[in-house]
Amino acid sequence: MQFREVNGNQANVVTQIGQDEAVVEAALSGNLGPFDFDSWEKGQKLVVTADEEYYLADTDVRDGAFADAPGVDRYTYQVFDSQSTAYSAVRAGDITTTGVEGRKVEELRTDQTEIWESTYDSGIFYLNLNHRVNGWAPIRESQEVRQAFAHLIDKTTLIDQIFAGHAQPLSTFHPEWGPFYPDDLPTFETSVEQARQKISSGTGSEYTYDGDELIGPDGEQVNLTVVTVNTSRTGEIIANYLKQRLNQAGIAVTTEGDSFVNLLTNYLAPSVANNPNYSGEPDYNAGFYNGGPADQAIGKNPWDVLYGVGFDAGAFTPWQVLKLVLAEQGQFNFIGYTTDEVDILGQSNAAASASTAEETQQVLADLFRFLAEDQPLTWLFNDNTIGVYRQLVDGLPEPENFFAKPNDRLLGLRSG
Repeated sequence: MQFREVNGNQANVVTQIGQDEAVVEAALSGNLGPFDFDSWEKGQKLVVTADEEYYLADTDVRDGAFADAPGVDRYTYQVFDSQSTAYSAVRAGDITTTGVEGRKVEELRTDQTEIWESTYDSGIFYLNLNHRVNGWAPIRESQEVRQAFAHLIDKTTLIDQIFAGHAQPLSTFHPEWGPFYPDDLPTFETSVEQARQKISSGTGSEYTYDGDELIGPDGEQVNLTVVTVNTSRTGEIIANYLKQRLNQAGIAVTTEGDSFVNLLTNYLAPSVANNPNYSGEPDYNAGFYNGGPADQAIGKNPWDVLYGVGFDAGAFTPWQVLKLVLAEQGQFNFIGYTTDEVDILGQSNAAASASTAEETQQVLADLFRFLAEDQPLTWLFNDNTIGVYRQLVDGLPEPENFFAKPNDRLLGLRSG
């Protein structure tokens, strides 16, 4: 990733583009498909109008799916200061649609609205475990300790509390509906007792249980730092639940909360400049979110478990995301994960370059089985895609697969 100085700071290419005046002032609006840019009020709304010369309107692409597109003369994307305001607007019929949190579905299911829901979402969420030297050493040193976290988490309980059931459990870096999901993944029974056994076995003689408490090499109860995004109810639920479960396993917890942006900057931007025990250049520098090996580059603030940063699994091309997130020199391997058992970069490249679909399937199935067993992250869930529409909108597609999304057929919607 290329860096250069912007306003006195080192900025990557994404930041550079984001600070470009043409982008900030919307002078460069990019490809808007069948629409032309009309107006933009920063932080409020974007207005586009129909492109009467849209190049796909007179073609038979996708069996004429774009015939006479667009089907509306004007489209406004409205920005709200809170999700609750958007909910009120769609109930009042002031807007056509908005995304819905799972726990709000029944509240928004009224005679004036219509709910659309699909399980085919590829966003995955997990507990980030810190494998770097400013985190708890047994996490990076012991597969058994990482598996203990999996034993502690009852995914069904979290799905019910956070999404009111509108999500699917996750067991590896791939959703269950995904085309490369193996049928025989290792699983971990929800059990505090099994978690305590694996912690005891995985931490070795330096750690002992004194009654209900796990005592570390310093003679004190082990205390882990759990960090969550504090701008959502989900973060609060995760922090409270994880603290309760770790306490039951004999581990004390200190919770910290911050905004998503601050999480990235203060916890997940590893650099050797943050490590007082290391001097010199790192063995490699893969960018802002992976400034070097786990024993060299660390974030500004120490942490052990962090929730609030997930990824799209790239369900149909997962090798791309795997290389970014879990390969040792991946640009987004901020947790510092490494393994000698599997060459994640090599396997990802092999899956991408395989000569047959069967070969790709086999390579990825083996890799996903390994990740389910090794638990570099504590897998949680992938939530459903849910939208609420005002009642007079019809033509919604049945969610039979990943591609059946209303946003893909927006121009085909019509008012009843």
